[in-house]
Amino acid sequence: MYRLILIAFCFVSFAARAQHPRVISSTTQSWSGGIAGHHGSNYTFSIEFTDCKQAPWPDTLWVGGHRFLCTVSSPGMQGNTTVVFNRKRKTATIGINVGYSADDYAERNRLPGGAETVLPKPPTYGGVALLQYSYRGKQKAFAVPGFTRTYPAVNYP
Repeated sequence: MYRLILIAFCFVSFAARAQHPRVISSTTQSWSGGIAGHHGSNYTFSIEFTDCKQAPWPDTLWVGGHRFLCTVSSPGMQGNTTVVFNRKRKTATIGINVGYSADDYAERNRLPGGAETVLPKPPTYGGVALLQYSYRGKQKAFAVPGFTRTYPAVNYP
């Protein structure tokens, strides 16, 4: 009986030390304008990780079939991702701002014989986005379940 209680206690303590990511916010806003046929979406994510002994390091963000590499900002360097680690509270917050753009005019008027770009295929995941990150030397992934859409769409002149 005592062994069973000890095993259950060990399992609970290991589960309690596991990382628990949660979405603080995830938004999308459509845009169009500039040169005729340009349009796209801007995405922002804020994801909090609890019970961290060190900060998780974001690698890649997949939104739909689009791949965005996470470039973490550091002093004197621009990036699309921030990582804020609170050692006392053992929490880390990852903020990501990325955007997708398309040019319908260029796609319709592409010259024949042009080089085709082979893009990597996204992994299968549930939700609207997938954040791939490394934590303590291991690759992990977290699926973002949904977006909050920001209205109205931005129309550039």
